[in-house]
Amino acid sequence: MARRKIVVIDCETDPFEYGTDIQPFIWGAVEENGDRHLFYETKDLIDFLKPNKFIVYAHNGGKFDYHFLLDYIEAFEPVMIINGRLAKFKIGQCEFRDSYNIFPLPLAAYKKIEFDYSKMKRENRDKHMKEIIDYLFADCDYLLEIVLNFIDGFGLNLTLAGSSMKQWNKLNDAPAPQTSEEYYREFSPYYYGGRVQPFVTGIFKGDHKIYDINSAYPYAMLNPHPYGGVWERLSGYDNEPIVGMNFYKIIGESIGILPFRDENSLIFPNDKEYRTFYISGHELILYKKYTNKFEILEVRNCLSFTDFKEYIYKWYELKNQSPKGSTDYIFAKLMMNSLYGKFGANPDKYKEFEVIPNDCVLAHEADTGADFAGMLGDKALMSLPLPDTKKRYYDVATAASITGFVRAYLYESILKIQESGSQVLYCDTDSVIIKGNADALDIGDELGQWDCEGEFDSVAIAGKKLYSLRCTNGKFKTASKGVRLTPKEIYSVANGNEETWKNIAPTFSLKRDTFYQQRRIKKLA
Repeated sequence: MARRKIVVIDCETDPFEYGTDIQPFIWGAVEENGDRHLFYETKDLIDFLKPNKFIVYAHNGGKFDYHFLLDYIEAFEPVMIINGRLAKFKIGQCEFRDSYNIFPLPLAAYKKIEFDYSKMKRENRDKHMKEIIDYLFADCDYLLEIVLNFIDGFGLNLTLAGSSMKQWNKLNDAPAPQTSEEYYREFSPYYYGGRVQPFVTGIFKGDHKIYDINSAYPYAMLNPHPYGGVWERLSGYDNEPIVGMNFYKIIGESIGILPFRDENSLIFPNDKEYRTFYISGHELILYKKYTNKFEILEVRNCLSFTDFKEYIYKWYELKNQSPKGSTDYIFAKLMMNSLYGKFGANPDKYKEFEVIPNDCVLAHEADTGADFAGMLGDKALMSLPLPDTKKRYYDVATAASITGFVRAYLYESILKIQESGSQVLYCDTDSVIIKGNADALDIGDELGQWDCEGEFDSVAIAGKKLYSLRCTNGKFKTASKGVRLTPKEIYSVANGNEETWKNIAPTFSLKRDTFYQQRRIKKLA
């Protein structure tokens, strides 16, 4: 059976300005056969798409473009929402998807034309309309290339993570084993994210460098990890060798190595206090090198495991054989890094959604047990827990072991740098900012080796994912997750001042009206 025709859409709006009402003034649609359509009214776009069995993609549509279409979604229509993003819905015969779920990068990571957005101001746009239309269709063309290449390689899958799991299953000629909710609850205490930590804050002069681990998670996946859910629980400890794939519940001295959840925040305490830790064997092996002040209370001994070498090397070879920046290159990198997280997914967080008339909420709650979840345009969004028959628990222990391996590998490298006499100022999952030499690191191009990402003569560190470094050529490398601060503002915060950040782009939310964010930013204490 032939698949539905693919169409991509995009819109242009007034340039973002804090507090203004943003509306599209032009829409472009490009069919996979190359036919192009231009619309100056949203209604005209919908009239074109609605009667056709197209699958339509917009990049970041679930957080932007599609919020201009909400009033056209019919009542009692199911919608899919992933991480607050409108991922899939229908208007008439037409299905809409957010391409960010298969390409979780800015479009500019592939191709993007530079454009002066002041030309889109209401008073300017008429005299620049041809240039605006060319820019609009260029974005559509680039997105269409991405979407079609993804479909050709992976099929009509909704998400990148789901595609990576299907690729893994295909390679093994068997589906990944599933576990249960009880299993997830037993092993999820051992599952943490990456280590993000400023060791100092402030402004620092002199020669500094950033080093990254080449493909940290894929490198970890070359090693054996729990797989299949077969374990034995051991109480106590009789001096058996510590095994990286096992998990350990211990009471021990906090010396900065082990992860700890503190009111839902991941920290790495270094105050010599004794705490109960739930950790992978990878981290315990490192910890034991630096202290014997701990007691193992319980061991979960892994009896079934695998490595992911064949999967990782398949995509690693494709990446190396592909031109940098090509869709093959980008999707190979994404495939290498997407699989492990699928093992750690918690379907208890997933819900089913539908939209209903706003005046039907109370009756619908009484009839179905659904909860009011927000507004979708002029209609109410209702949610129900995902039915047990649709829940898919994979092996969270697999994800916990992989992430534990990376945290241990990163921090072991940090300790080696410090022991060599150099200083580590900051780390973020797979990278470090250091002052001094990196002789302690294994430098190279292979998986798991370290690569120098830049040299800098000044560093400002204000907190987690909030730093700016001045390159030796005068340019800046910055990170400011959740906000967009200039290097000057980050240096100001790192120097102890507060800065006010106003997001010039509106935030489209499923739980409240469109709003503009504003925050006071100050240095991490």
